[in-house]
Amino acid sequence: MLSTFLKLEICFLLTSLFIQNVFCKELNVVGKVFDKETQKPIAGVRVQIFNTNRGTYTSPSGFFKLPDIQVGSTIVLKSIGYQTKTLVVNKTSDTIFVYLEPNPIKLQEVEKVGEIEAEEIIRRAIQRKRESLAKLKTLQGKLYSKLFLELGGEPFETRFDTTKTSRTITFTTRTSKPQDSLMLEFVKNFILETFSNIYIDYEKKINYSEITQRRQTANIPKEFNQIILTNFLNFYNETVKIVNTEFVAPLADDAFKYYRFELLGKELYGDLYVYNIKIIPITKIFPAFSGTMKILEKNYNLLEIDVTPSEKTTIQFLDSIRYIQKFTTLNETYWHPTFLEFVGKINLGIAKGILDFNMHLRGVSIISDAVVNQSLPDSIISKAKQNPIVVDPKADSTNFEFWDNNSLVETTEKEKEIYKKVENISKKIDTTQLDLFAPDKKFKWGFSPDLDAIAGYNRVTGYSLSLSPYLEYQRFKVLLSPIYSFAQKKFYHDLNISYIFKNTFGTSNSSFMVSIFSKPSITSLEQNMALWLSNILSYFFHWDYYDLYQKQGFKVEYTAKNTQIKPYTKFSINFEHSKQTSLSKKTDKSLFSNKIWRENPPIAEGTYNVVGLNLDISSKPEIFGFEISNEFFSYRISVDLLYGARANGSPFGGMISKIDFQIPTFYTGYNPMSLRLLLEIGVETKETPPQYSFRLPTAWGFGNFQSARTGLFGGTKYYAIHLQHNFSDLLWRAIGLPTYKGRGLELSVLASLCNYYNYGEIQIYQPTKKIFYEIGFGVSRIPTFISDFLYLGADFKFSPKQPISKGFGFGLGLSLPF
Repeated sequence: MLSTFLKLEICFLLTSLFIQNVFCKELNVVGKVFDKETQKPIAGVRVQIFNTNRGTYTSPSGFFKLPDIQVGSTIVLKSIGYQTKTLVVNKTSDTIFVYLEPNPIKLQEVEKVGEIEAEEIIRRAIQRKRESLAKLKTLQGKLYSKLFLELGGEPFETRFDTTKTSRTITFTTRTSKPQDSLMLEFVKNFILETFSNIYIDYEKKINYSEITQRRQTANIPKEFNQIILTNFLNFYNETVKIVNTEFVAPLADDAFKYYRFELLGKELYGDLYVYNIKIIPITKIFPAFSGTMKILEKNYNLLEIDVTPSEKTTIQFLDSIRYIQKFTTLNETYWHPTFLEFVGKINLGIAKGILDFNMHLRGVSIISDAVVNQSLPDSIISKAKQNPIVVDPKADSTNFEFWDNNSLVETTEKEKEIYKKVENISKKIDTTQLDLFAPDKKFKWGFSPDLDAIAGYNRVTGYSLSLSPYLEYQRFKVLLSPIYSFAQKKFYHDLNISYIFKNTFGTSNSSFMVSIFSKPSITSLEQNMALWLSNILSYFFHWDYYDLYQKQGFKVEYTAKNTQIKPYTKFSINFEHSKQTSLSKKTDKSLFSNKIWRENPPIAEGTYNVVGLNLDISSKPEIFGFEISNEFFSYRISVDLLYGARANGSPFGGMISKIDFQIPTFYTGYNPMSLRLLLEIGVETKETPPQYSFRLPTAWGFGNFQSARTGLFGGTKYYAIHLQHNFSDLLWRAIGLPTYKGRGLELSVLASLCNYYNYGEIQIYQPTKKIFYEIGFGVSRIPTFISDFLYLGADFKFSPKQPISKGFGFGLGLSLPF
């Protein structure tokens, strides 16, 4: 009996070990799904591990991959119009070929289905959407993202060889240099892929991602690959934003104001019907989608949406864009998008006919292993506040074998060729020609393209020329700007030596600079006009904006910036020691006039030691001097402090505070109508020298007074208020006036007031004596027709007859189209 028992126990133990060995083994399941009748591949099939949130979708070729699946697991394949199929994972690692049978039950649009039925389906779907969003608090999961870019346009001239069976493309360039031709080939295609762990808290608005694996073509430095296509678009939201175009979603609470819906028919999805709904935009002035969406019966959840922007909708730079998003249930309770695919084309006319680019792009994002409504760890919340995206140090350690085994979207033969070609070219060319690849220890040199320094013209220095060479090594930069003034008949110079620091997270950078100079400087703290623009206006239109004096000495400055995490901040502190002397007017000539210019005012000469401090806080990042933001509400707060003393003189000081708000007022779908408010206050001590005083700004742009006379008024204390309400181009398009690239001119109303006071012994500028105000209107988004990036704006202002007023004034400006 005992012997029999031992035999049974040993047998049971061996069986258990065998079962563990077989059923706990993990495999990479690779398959292709086809229509059983037509033998054609089926795209968009949901492939899911039974009773889990692990899953993926088939590609256009029917391909799918599920890595690390336990043997014995059950896979469920579901697609609209086909019978559901289940498979059990066995020990084989070969490709599985799955054939789905079309479901014979299908209600076509020829059957009479009233429009009211479609509206009722949408109303119930909207209600279910509200309930689903109310339940979902947090989401954690794994995310796969892939982005493919292909460049074209003027630099990439193409010809097609159609004599062969397969179409091939040969790229030629306007240059005969082989290195240049290879360089264009090098940057022709980009592929980026990432695997990430994602953490989202919808209530606290926390979105944090950790990239665990990534790869990219050799033309992209790995540090630049942070492709996280999560929360990119969600058609369950009230609005969907693409660049700066905001769409009301087809299932928004007020969707019926923008869309009409038509029931095309219904098909089976598993054991439930799916309503196929056509989305028809009824608005001509607001952005809207057109396409279809599929809604499940009984629970009325959105299963799939396939849309493109309507014919009347304009998205800056984007053409022919299409979005497909698929939803699935998480834990049988929560409904959430788990798949996003988009394709489109970008057109960039940087300089029309000279530098035109276009770009084809497509992307895929798949969420798997989702866990919902579990509180995020405190460590994740803390990390999210520092940086929303981090990269695991081992993310770049994997080879192609990992991606062959784990990539959720197949790597096509074309993509394999691109990876190989770009890698080979990278070994043949000097990639340091591209700044992205230039190593820190490499010397760089060249000439600064600074328009302010290259050439100038004004009534004090006359014509001036400068050539500004620079030399960089690692994070050091030396910039020398020798300037010759033909009117003053002397050389000036400005030598800058700077060093850039970078912190561990890469979220901010700081710099230290030493400058040794002998140069003309601008009188007053008001510098609202670009110096190069003042030079052009002086030469062509006989309007010299600035007053000048000479500085000779040195300056040290430390600057720290945060350019990654909102709010974006900048802090700088500097010390300057300089000898300051007056400069006199030297010419009255310009290209078309010899009319006498105003005199250049003298300053309080002497040797000065001055400390300056600046703090700037903004909700919008800055690129090339332009503020860029996808958010409609914005703010900017800045404070400037000044403290100094003249040798053997009394100390002096001053402060300028500015608060700039832009508040959205009415929805337009593009940049909303908005109210902009700018408040300024400036105060200085009585001992402040006149060259550090405030001047009433009459330059072009918001925050200036176009109807006041230039260069005559200012003081040592002031306040100013500026208002602007931008009515956007909605009225222009609603009336049906001609548009450019689908958009019209933006109209706005303007109002400004200020008061400048003076006290102290020596003053350059006169006080306003009473409140000065002006009103007017503005026209913006005026196309230049030479570039898709630069647009013009014009402001026209009028003020009642006052001593400082010239009655009417106008200003011009440049802006970006977004």
